[in-house]
Amino acid sequence: MSVQDSQTPATPRVLPILEIAKDAYQLLFRHPGLFLAAMAVPLVIELLATWAFWTTYGPEMARLATAGGGDLAQPGAFLLRLFLLLLVLLIAYSLFAVAWHRLSLLDQRPGLLPAVHGRHVRFILMTYGVSLLIGIIAFLVILPLGLLKVQSQIVFLLLGLGLVLIFMRWQLAFPAIAVDRPLGLGGAWRATRGHTLRLFWLFLLVVIPPSAVRWLVDKLFEEQVGMFMVTGTLTPPAFAGLAISAIVGYVMLALLIGALSGAYRHLVLQRS
Repeated sequence: MSVQDSQTPATPRVLPILEIAKDAYQLLFRHPGLFLAAMAVPLVIELLATWAFWTTYGPEMARLATAGGGDLAQPGAFLLRLFLLLLVLLIAYSLFAVAWHRLSLLDQRPGLLPAVHGRHVRFILMTYGVSLLIGIIAFLVILPLGLLKVQSQIVFLLLGLGLVLIFMRWQLAFPAIAVDRPLGLGGAWRATRGHTLRLFWLFLLVVIPPSAVRWLVDKLFEEQVGMFMVTGTLTPPAFAGLAISAIVGYVMLALLIGALSGAYRHLVLQRS
């Protein structure tokens, strides 16, 4: 499939969310080997980063929680390690996301050892940029609500829903970056005009099933993983819980990315 973009793509009347969701599931179920190949390195990176962080700071944070407060021995080092953890997790996510987008849109098979390209850097920067914009919007809305002493849960629920809808309107920028055809946030916003709610329902279709499975896995291994985070000692049951939960998380990512690629195909590629 050739990939072509338009800065102002036309908008089709109907976004076939059931068809796109079905394609996302079929892509995963038809290519389990490619899923394992795309996930292998990111999974190892994620597990190692998680183990290193909680082994270092788990016991200290548990001590502070037991004491009912206090200060970390080296707060600067803690914040640096926390930032590095988030960065490493984002790198792992980007490696998988770019590979799965390219499989979905270009039929390019992911390699077991991913090669890092400029698209990965752009993907990470866009992720940070969109997250920062969402945070700024949330702050600008929550600040006046706080000054007015608004405490209604319905208001904050609607605020959260609104932020999710805005976030989804910008998501088409990510598959565009993955296939080296960057689409700005403005172009992504225009391409999704009239499809906000359908995108919302599409994402729910692919997120709810794996989210339910991950919740069950987390509940099953809750005690073992909790002990690891408190003691910093990684036992085999705790490792199993972390690994299975992470694998299910990548299943959810594959379905989300497949759905997002499908939406990009319908809203941008087929309209160019």
